[in-house]
Amino acid sequence: MIFDTAFIDFVTSLFPSISPYVQEQTKHSLEQFYAQGKTFECYNIKQLDGICQGDIIENVNVPIIGNDGSINIANRTVLIISNSCDIENDDYILIAPFYSFTESCFSKSQVIELKNNKFFGKMYFPDVSEEEMFADFSYIQSLPKQYFYDGIKNNTMHIKHSLNLVGFYLLLCKLTIHFMRPEDKQLQSDREHIDFILDE
Repeated sequence: MIFDTAFIDFVTSLFPSISPYVQEQTKHSLEQFYAQGKTFECYNIKQLDGICQGDIIENVNVPIIGNDGSINIANRTVLIISNSCDIENDDYILIAPFYSFTESCFSKSQVIELKNNKFFGKMYFPDVSEEEMFADFSYIQSLPKQYFYDGIKNNTMHIKHSLNLVGFYLLLCKLTIHFMRPEDKQLQSDREHIDFILDE
């Protein structure tokens, strides 16, 4: 297998994950959103054109797979995870379903941590509307793009919110921490290395 130097430099800069320093800086940036302990506007005054990353869409039928492999359909509000460019070019869109605080087994202290986005895999938008719901990254899945287009056209679905720039950056911070935090060192050491042959 032959790799050119530019590709190796690129991969080295990304993998195995972001450096602990970058991760801590991202966490620090995330904490700045809560410096005053107050809510702030996360949503655009008007919806963006089309379907975009970070959009919150209501009335989506989401397959829920049980431990035995059975499939049930739940009507959920969902967060669009796919990059906006990918939405234009791909046939499927990545989504994460929202859950209300009341249907989740969180203690009062955990709810406070959830609202402060302390959980890696859960996304809460501390908008001034103070909606008590969070998106769960552990349930991310893909749904056909045409399903969304048809639902919005037929008014069976509704884009509830599009993110403003602050809300969008907050989402990017959470996705970065969740998907690119450093892997366990022991697991890293167990991964096999490959020899690179430079294409000169």
